[in-house]
Amino acid sequence: MFLQRTQPPVPIAPPQLTAVGATYLWIQLNANSINGDGPIIDREVEYRTVSGTMYDLQPVDKTTHKIGHLDPDTEYEISVLLTRPLDGGTGAPGPPLRARTKCAAPSPGWWFEERVMRPWDSPPVTVLEMDGCVW
Repeated sequence: MFLQRTQPPVPIAPPQLTAVGATYLWIQLNANSINGDGPIIDREVEYRTVSGTMYDLQPVDKTTHKIGHLDPDTEYEISVLLTRPLDGGTGAPGPPLRARTKCAAPSPGWWFEERVMRPWDSPPVTVLEMDGCVW
């Protein structure tokens, strides 16, 4: 009797960054080359802030994916998880991509105008007489 042991699929390469905004990152999964066995039946994108304050896992049904509702000017680590049929079919996260969202657009802010009013005192009148002329 021959027992074949199958390994869960793991991407060989990290996802590729295709577009960046202040609150989103577009990635290409880059999940065609794998270690382990297929067929691949599910794909998920795992992402977290590099600071470790946020983590999420999203199912994906296309080869590209937009990760939205992100914080501006924040660095994220993004990995792809692949699943084959049967129990234990989800592999470990693939190599991570590190990407930073752009800075947010400046807010309009508050505009105000400040004026300073100072009454003007006329200088004292000085009479200068020179050569018979009064100045």
